[in-house]
Amino acid sequence: MKARVAALALLLPLAASCASAPTQTGAVPATAPVEEPVVFVSLGGNETLNRGLENSFKNGWTQQLFVNGLPRSAIHVNLSSPDATVASAIERQLPKALESRPTLVTLWFGEGDVRTGTSDSAFTRDLTALVQQLEQSGVRQIVVLAREAPAAPGSRFAAAAKDVATAMGVLYVALPGTSGNPVDPTTQTAIADTIRQRLAG
Repeated sequence: MKARVAALALLLPLAASCASAPTQTGAVPATAPVEEPVVFVSLGGNETLNRGLENSFKNGWTQQLFVNGLPRSAIHVNLSSPDATVASAIERQLPKALESRPTLVTLWFGEGDVRTGTSDSAFTRDLTALVQQLEQSGVRQIVVLAREAPAAPGSRFAAAAKDVATAMGVLYVALPGTSGNPVDPTTQTAIADTIRQRLAG
């Protein structure tokens, strides 16, 4: 009898340890990484507003880029304003942009600065300051846009825009066409496609 009790005493801890051990049913599935949503903010003037374009909400290049070039979970905020200069954008558009916590920002200025007589040095200084403030806020992708064709409105500052983008290490995109008819939806599509391809490249 004593031998039997001793044997049971030895078996009980073993049984308890077996019962408490986790059952291996296979590998635990890997957790999918949570990606930060894309928040696309467009800053600029007339080049980005597309005034006069029929159904600009659908046909404008910003909307086409948003719909066809970014994830479905992306958010788009267009903060462009009529005849905006880079200096006015720093004062009025930038604070609202930073509130949106953007991950992608496009900058397209020129026409407004031509109208107000901005000097080349002032344009370069202001655009550099704008890019710097966006970078310091943590924006991952900054895209500077310009049309280089001489007939395009604002093209006078295309070289300065390219120089700033190169110096700051951000993406510069030369856009197609001369903007002779900016309210043509095909022109808007060409702009959106060019930016989308460069972002993907």
